[in-house]
Amino acid sequence: MLWLFWIIWLMVTPQASPSLIQQIESHLQSYQSLQARFEQTYTPVIVSEPSQESGRLYYRQPGLMRWEYSGREKRIYLIKDNILWEYLPEENQLIIYDLSSEEFNQTLLNLLSGQIDLAKDYQISVAESSSSRQTRITLLPHYEESEYRKIEIEIDTQDFLLRTIKFTDWSGNKTDFKFKDIKINRPLKKNLFQLEVPESTEIIDYRHEREYILKSLDGNQEAFAMIIQKYQTPLLNYVGRMVKDKETALDLLQEIFLKIFTSLRQYKPHYPFRTWIFKIASNHVIDFWRKRRVETYSLDHEENHGFSLLQVLPLQEKSVARKYELRQLRKKIEQALQKLPASLRELFIWRYINELSYEEIAEIKNLPLGTVKNRIFQAKEKLRLLLEEEE
Repeated sequence: MLWLFWIIWLMVTPQASPSLIQQIESHLQSYQSLQARFEQTYTPVIVSEPSQESGRLYYRQPGLMRWEYSGREKRIYLIKDNILWEYLPEENQLIIYDLSSEEFNQTLLNLLSGQIDLAKDYQISVAESSSSRQTRITLLPHYEESEYRKIEIEIDTQDFLLRTIKFTDWSGNKTDFKFKDIKINRPLKKNLFQLEVPESTEIIDYRHEREYILKSLDGNQEAFAMIIQKYQTPLLNYVGRMVKDKETALDLLQEIFLKIFTSLRQYKPHYPFRTWIFKIASNHVIDFWRKRRVETYSLDHEENHGFSLLQVLPLQEKSVARKYELRQLRKKIEQALQKLPASLRELFIWRYINELSYEEIAEIKNLPLGTVKNRIFQAKEKLRLLLEEEE
């Protein structure tokens, strides 16, 4: 029946004319430089309170970009030579990624620089905008491999500047950008695309994962330590929610990394490494529970020193009263989450706590992609109903 929905949708939705799309792409590609202030709002599915941030954006051809986030959590993202630098001054860390890796989605960069073929990659429609000067365009990807289920952009019809970009991922999480004080093709200082950090800054380089794997096989402990450093937090988050307490989770984590190390020679380079290690973790947790013949532990027993969802959903407010309200909300989510069947709860954790894609979860659990999406949808619906009952 999906085909019928698309036919109806195409009949009732105004389509963008080819000339409009060509004008937009032409203007985007003509930008030699761009600078603007931005406001970013992130609205996750499982929390009703969105988080808001702001800062400045600088872009220059070819492929140079700098994002400066101000406020409580100051940080800088710099893109240069196909490498992403993430500088966290509060944590005194500089993290380096290969831009082509799975660690960073390039959709926003490609959109701002005009490197996306809109007509080829998306089904395009025009919607009404709040301003007569602006046109709202909705982009629906032709391919499921796309990072986002929907992209909405508002463009000024006089100067063709992007005013807002709204991303909705396949889980329903939304990230909105609003751009102000936009300046096009103005000179930008070269030092904007250079990053100077204190000598004491801890540098974590994730560009050479394959190299770390090969060195680990040769017994290089430092190389394997880099693998542990990268994956210990997401693995611990997952294991901590599937076992009784924190000490048990830490013991299991050591066993999982030992199993990863001893199984490295079985790893196939064409297979995503992250998916491979999470599959090992999942199987190890299953074995743990089979040996003890017990039900998966309830997630909200903080008195047993287990991991809490409260640790993953940080409080964003300075107000003591507001923090209390948010903590109560998160506690309700935690209590509702424990009532989900173990099979649904595990997939929910994979998707929303560990932020794995549907495809990765399907690989880990050896389930059809459609089954994974359906079960996660069921988990969200059951969680929503449980939260409504609490009100």
